[in-house]
Amino acid sequence: MKIEKMASLLGMKETQGVFEGTYQGYTFHLIHYYTDAITKILALQFVFDHQLTKDEFKAISKAQGAPIARLESVALTQNAVVLPLLYKSTKPEKLNVYLTKITDAMKTSNLKNLNHCPFCGLEETDAQRVIKGSIVHVHDQCAKDFYEKVIERVEAEEKSVANLPKSLLFAVIGAIVGLIPTFISVLFFNYMLALLYALIPLASFYGFKKGGAAKNAYVPFVVAGISLVISLLFIVWIYQTGAASLGMTFAEMLEVPQNRSEFIGDLGTSALFTGIGVLIVWKSMSQQTNAQIKKDLSGLKK
Repeated sequence: MKIEKMASLLGMKETQGVFEGTYQGYTFHLIHYYTDAITKILALQFVFDHQLTKDEFKAISKAQGAPIARLESVALTQNAVVLPLLYKSTKPEKLNVYLTKITDAMKTSNLKNLNHCPFCGLEETDAQRVIKGSIVHVHDQCAKDFYEKVIERVEAEEKSVANLPKSLLFAVIGAIVGLIPTFISVLFFNYMLALLYALIPLASFYGFKKGGAAKNAYVPFVVAGISLVISLLFIVWIYQTGAASLGMTFAEMLEVPQNRSEFIGDLGTSALFTGIGVLIVWKSMSQQTNAQIKKDLSGLKK
């Protein structure tokens, strides 16, 4: 469904290029939300005046049902919830029932909209900025100062190559560690599971971060490449080990048409599942890059 049609069904108005609405005193915005590298869905975003506790987020998630709610940071740390509208009814009366459940849960938790400047904590704001698809009340100077400070730090980090070799080494080690569940699944159960392959790039990216190098825009692609190489080498190792156990060389084993066919098939499956795994965690990786940070804060530089 187009965002304009859903906004109309929810009785929302377009302000500063985004759709904004209110229900039971709570302000919300309709946004496009990427669940992974390619999947874009419509979602509602509510922004609150503090970091949500586990109990507060749990209460909203329970009211949301499926698909699951997501925590987001909008000017403050984890102070917002994203509620995907996938599978939700398009009938106005049912949407009202849904919004009532959501906002009732927020009322029970005594949650409040973010109406003060998130950068200085003072009220009586004099400007508004669009941050991650939501309109946020700010002091104009606070927003500009915060933006300049963060961008200066990010751009300095982007130019630095310090710790890059260390981060690349840790990324390889992380990918190998992330491969362990797949290793167990293949060797002991003779079964490949795409979801387990998602642990490879996830662990690899964690390793890269631990190395301390700048998280530039290319990092998710590097992690994807490392994950693919590690997963393919794993298949090669399995077949080499199998050949050795039969007293054959790897080349001799591949001379058998059936073995060669199975080897190529397993390589293809491993590459496919690694690709799926990368897509699953792509959003998580890309959100932490310097490029994404600059994009998320671009609305502050008015």
